Amino acid sequence: MDYNLLQAFMKVYEYMSFTKASEELDISQAAVSQKIKKLETQLDKQLFVKKGRGIKATSYAEHMMSKLEPAARLVKEALEKEQFKVYVNETLVYDLNVDALLVDSPKSEEQIIEDLRSRRADIAVDFITAQDASMVYEVISEEPVLVIASGAHPRVKGGISHKDYYEEQHIALQTKRNNSDLINLITVDPKPRNVVYRSNSIASQMVYTMNSDCLSLIPERMKSVAEKMGLQVFEAPFPIQKIPFSMVYHRNFLKDESHKMLREKIKAQLER
Repeated sequence: MDYNLLQAFMKVYEYMSFTKASEELDISQAAVSQKIKKLETQLDKQLFVKKGRGIKATSYAEHMMSKLEPAARLVKEALEKEQFKVYVNETLVYDLNVDALLVDSPKSEEQIIEDLRSRRADIAVDFITAQDASMVYEVISEEPVLVIASGAHPRVKGGISHKDYYEEQHIALQTKRNNSDLINLITVDPKPRNVVYRSNSIASQMVYTMNSDCLSLIPERMKSVAEKMGLQVFEAPFPIQKIPFSMVYHRNFLKDESHKMLREKIKAQLER
């Protein structure tokens, strides 16, 4: 069987897109489509079906890919040094130094899981609550949460009471879990706050805090960065749970030695 047909199949499967596969293979979309049709004719099996505006793999294609993927990985390793792609939460990336491509995690945790499932990423290290039976979840860090305020805040100096905390304006950090505010996920009895800005990034949240009279929450790991920015950092004036950061990867990688070595390095550098 022509390897070029299998290569086209694997790229279409990887991206679930004829367009993206053609860009990756540097051939026309029509050429990719022809290769898939030719392969389907040889196999006498349909490999992809339409799903909305996109496509999805048939059960036969899923089975076929499960057999081809290990072989393709061996070929890739023989031809070039493999570089794993790791999604990382911005809280953790500053402490991570590994031989891998580090990429900011997608905003949606469902997208993170989908990318791990389709091999568009090899590992994700983030606050992930979505469960998938094909994934392995390892909690590697539980981060305490602290309150930050501008060093020039007119009312907050070195600490704050429970009452005063809720009288101030706030910046809310939206998590990847259904766009929920972080505080609603880690406090037992969250109370309404006067939120004036919602941020998807800890970095932008800290900059906004530095230049305003608002309060916000950060993981303890970011304390040194906050202090370098001249922010006040102190304990929360109410019970608050730690943020569990997990390392998530596909079960197919459990016995992959190079993947296992990377996982061990990540754990060694981030585990708390």
